[in-house]
Amino acid sequence: MKKLLTLAFAALLFSVALPAQDGSDSKRPIQNQTISSSIDGARYEILTSGIPDTKRYRLDKVDGTVWMFYSTIGYSDIKREASDKDIQEEGKINYQLYVMGDGSNAYLLNLNTGIIWYYEWHLFKTDEFLLLK
Repeated sequence: MKKLLTLAFAALLFSVALPAQDGSDSKRPIQNQTISSSIDGARYEILTSGIPDTKRYRLDKVDGTVWMFYSTIGYSDIKREASDKDIQEEGKINYQLYVMGDGSNAYLLNLNTGIIWYYEWHLFKTDEFLLLK
């Protein structure tokens, strides 16, 4: 009986430990997760989805400038569509960036007025943040 309990316990341990060591998706970030910048703290923040080889953004939370990191040239700013509702308060955090999934879906929020821009990737022209209407 003691031998049978020992075998059962060993089988249970093996079955629990096996998925953690087989290289499965158990340690990979969830593809549909959302990461957002903080609304306090430092002026600048870097955001990425945590999935290897995905887009990396740098945000200036005061003036709303967003840069994309490219392995060949480093950071390059992403233009943002102008709006009369894009109101900034000097010396205050005015923007928050949300990055979803692999980083291809990103949204910039003006915390003062609630207007939202979405990231638009272009193959043959400059990427940009467009107003969500």
